[in-house]
Amino acid sequence: EYFTLNGLHGSMYKGIDMQQCVDSWVQNVAVRGSANFGIAIAYSVFCEIRKCDIRDRQGFGSNGGGFIPGASSACLFEDNIIKGFFPNIEVNSSASGNVFAYNFCYFPVSFNNGGIDILSNHSAHNHYNLYEGNVGKMLMSDGYFGSASEDTLFRNWLTGTGAVGDADTFSLQLCRFTRNYNVVANMFGKTGSAHTGLSFGSVGGYGQGHGRLCIADNLDGRAQAPHGTVTAEALTAVNARTA
Repeated sequence: EYFTLNGLHGSMYKGIDMQQCVDSWVQNVAVRGSANFGIAIAYSVFCEIRKCDIRDRQGFGSNGGGFIPGASSACLFEDNIIKGFFPNIEVNSSASGNVFAYNFCYFPVSFNNGGIDILSNHSAHNHYNLYEGNVGKMLMSDGYFGSASEDTLFRNWLTGTGAVGDADTFSLQLCRFTRNYNVVANMFGKTGSAHTGLSFGSVGGYGQGHGRLCIADNLDGRAQAPHGTVTAEALTAVNARTA
């Protein structure tokens, strides 16, 4: 708790690497300038990562996430700031029953696809994870190494655009092998963006095949009321239960 790991002027492959941990936590820790991962956790259960600030990867290319949970269950990742990684959060290897809540992600490093803030499935089979109240540019389940299912996206704001100089992209991409997702009460896009950018089909050659998706009560973040509150304009094109 309450310290900084600074790799900006040296060589730090990972900031924190947690493996085979139980009932452990990281709180109020700053990680700067790791060459690969900011905080990684694997083969662990009942752990918490809270109020951490993970920024500015020193490197480029794939396989460099800010927070990487894999093969872990019943963990809480809450109230963190993640900036400048690819992606900022990447969930792998049958991570299940975890909560990713109220994190602020921005300016993900772009690597051929406009940058990803939350990658909910890169290594199969993640399931029964909750993503609630997060703010970021884009969430993707890419199905690159296999499937994911039964995840829930609730009350997130996915803007589809980022900081100055950061290209617009999709707000949400559910690619191949993404099945039985719940997408409820989120906001997609923001004022000034070209479109909400929702994709439930083939993206980047990853193909499609979703099974059942429950998509309901989401908002179009491009619509803004005079006092800065988002209006209740519905995304009528996608707010329906699909099979």
